[in-house]
Amino acid sequence: MGRAFYEDDKLITTTPGLNAEISPVLKEQESAHGNISFVNGMSVRSAPYLEKYAEKLRLVLHETLSVASAEIGTQKSALVNEFANLKQKVTDIVQEPVVPQLINVVGPVLLTSVVVAHRSLPVRFVATTFVGGACVKYYMPRTYAEAKTRLLLTEKVHFQQSQRVRADVLAQLDAFQSDARAFGNRAGNDLQQQIHQARKWLERVLED
Repeated sequence: MGRAFYEDDKLITTTPGLNAEISPVLKEQESAHGNISFVNGMSVRSAPYLEKYAEKLRLVLHETLSVASAEIGTQKSALVNEFANLKQKVTDIVQEPVVPQLINVVGPVLLTSVVVAHRSLPVRFVATTFVGGACVKYYMPRTYAEAKTRLLLTEKVHFQQSQRVRADVLAQLDAFQSDARAFGNRAGNDLQQQIHQARKWLERVLED
C-alpha cells in the first residue's frame, strides 16, 4: 500500500496572532539601511551627493521665492499707497465739479490743437498749454488757485534755483512794465503839451 501525501511529515500547528517582539536578527534584516526615503509608502534610495545638492537647490529656491514674494508684496503695498496719495491730492486740488467744467476746458484745447496741427512742436505745445491754463483759470478758478499754490510750494521746496530765476524774470518784467508805463505817461504829456503849443501858435496865426 503506497504512502499518503504528508503522511510521514511532522505535525505542525500554527499560532496565529502571536503578540511578541521580533528577534533582533529579523529586525535588522527587515529594517531600512543607507540613504533611503519613503514616498507614498515606497522606499526610494538615492546617492548622498544627489541628496546634498537637491537640498541646497531646495533651500536656494525657497529663499529666492520668499524674497521675491516679499518684494512683490512690498511693491504692491507701495503702489496702493501711491495711488491713494495721488487720489487724495487730486481730490484736494480739484475744487469744482469735474463733469460739466471739464468739457469747457477740453473743448477749446482740442480746437486749439486742431488749429495749430501743422505748426512746429513748440508752437503746438505752448498754444495748447496756454489755452488750457486760461480755460482752467476762467472756468475752474478755485482749482487753478489751488494748483498754482501747490506748484509754487513745490518749486520753493525742491527747485529753489528755478524759483530764483522766475523771481528775477518777474522782477525784470515788472521793471519793464513800469518803464513802459512811465514812458507812455511822458509821451502822453509831451503830446498834450505839443498839441497845446500848436493850438496857441495856430491862434496867434489866425489873430494876425
